[in-house]
Amino acid sequence: SWPMRVQPDGMAVPCQAIEIKKEIMPSINNNIGLRFKETCFSGRTELISIIEHNILDVLIASSVNEYYKSEFFEDVFHIYKAGHLPCGWIGSQYYGKFKIY
Repeated sequence: SWPMRVQPDGMAVPCQAIEIKKEIMPSINNNIGLRFKETCFSGRTELISIIEHNILDVLIASSVNEYYKSEFFEDVFHIYKAGHLPCGWIGSQYYGKFKIY
């Protein structure tokens, strides 16, 4: 099992998630904000929040790769790395593919 830390709200979170959120995410959040700085649409704040959350999930999945390898999050990583947005899923839970913008 992974080392866990209890948050002030009582929720137990993997220690890797806390470290990633404190040390890596501020730089990523700043970069995302800069990329969307010039855009003006009603869902901008929500979209940025979703992207930040997805990237945090990818980093957490990557940090436990030696215990569990997630093809789903590896695919999400490659989609973002290529400069695209995953915006949906076509198919069943286990057999499908991403909708990509």
